[in-house]
Amino acid sequence: MNEKLHLFSTNDFFMVPLCAIILYAIAYGVRKKYEGTPIKKYFIAGLTTRFIFTILYALTIEYYYKGGDTSMFYQALHDMQNAISDDSAILGDIYSKANLEPTDPLISYFMYDRTGITHYYMYQVSNFMVPKFALPFSILFFRNYLCISLCLTFFAFGSCWRLFKLFYSFFPHLHKKIAIATLFLPSVLFWSGALLKDSICMGAFGFFIYAFHQFFFLRRKMLASGIILLVSAFLFYYIKP
Repeated sequence: MNEKLHLFSTNDFFMVPLCAIILYAIAYGVRKKYEGTPIKKYFIAGLTTRFIFTILYALTIEYYYKGGDTSMFYQALHDMQNAISDDSAILGDIYSKANLEPTDPLISYFMYDRTGITHYYMYQVSNFMVPKFALPFSILFFRNYLCISLCLTFFAFGSCWRLFKLFYSFFPHLHKKIAIATLFLPSVLFWSGALLKDSICMGAFGFFIYAFHQFFFLRRKMLASGIILLVSAFLFYYIKP
C-alpha cells in the first residue's frame, strides 16, 4: 500500500486563496441584491463562519481522528481522476451509472488504490454519488481537498441562506434569531462543511424548501423552481434514501 492520502498539501498555499477569491467574488456579487436591507450583514459573516468550520473539520479529521468518511470520498475522487487521466471516455462511464460495478473499467482504480477497499464503498449508490457530485470541483482545483470542501460548503451556505430568506419573509422582526438558527449553529456548520453526504444534502434541503414555497405557494419562477425541486429530490433519493 502507498502512503495514506492526506487532506492537506503544499499546493494549499496557492489553491485555497485562489478558490476563496473566486467564491468571495461570487458572494459579494450576490450580496448586492440585499443593499439597504437588515439581512445584508449576515451574508458574508455567515459564509466566512462556514468557511472557518470547514477548515476546523479538516484539521480534526486529519490530525485527531486520522481518517473518516471524507478521507474515503477524497480517495475515490483521486481514483476517478486517475482513471480519467488514462482514458477521458471513462468520464461518461462515471456519470452514466449509479454505482460502481465489478465489470466497470473503473474497478481496478478503486481496488488497487492506497486503501485497497474503496471499491467496496463505491458499490453503494449513496457513496458513489458523493465523489460524482464533487468531481467537477476536484478537476477545477487540481484535486485540492480544501478547495473541494469550500465549494461544497458554498453550496450548503446557499441552501441555508434560502432557508433564512424564507423564514425572514414571514418574520422580518426576528432576523437575528432566524440568522442564528439557519446560519450560525456550530454543529450544523461542522458537519455540513466538507466532502460528505451531509454537505450535499444540506445544500439540497434548503433549495428544495425554498423552491417548494416558490412553486406551490407563490407560483413564481415555475420552471426554475420545478427544476430545483427535481434535482434536489434526486440528490436526496440517491444520497440519503
